[in-house]
Amino acid sequence: MGSRKKAVIHKDSCVFCNHGKGNNKNIHGDRNGKWHGEFSSFDEAEKFTNTLKDREIRTCKKCII
Repeated sequence: MGSRKKAVIHKDSCVFCNHGKGNNKNIHGDRNGKWHGEFSSFDEAEKFTNTLKDREIRTCKKCII
């Protein structure tokens, strides 16, 4: 099972983000799956994720190359 303590940066149109709706039922409740966007740039999104406590920061391997 993957890490539950992560923040993943996606493009809003990514199938995994789906403009903040995601693509699955959120099995982790409030612990995960929260959309914090929309941000005007990648740098802005990255800066925000660095303020989150105890999170592994990742970028989506499908929509951000």
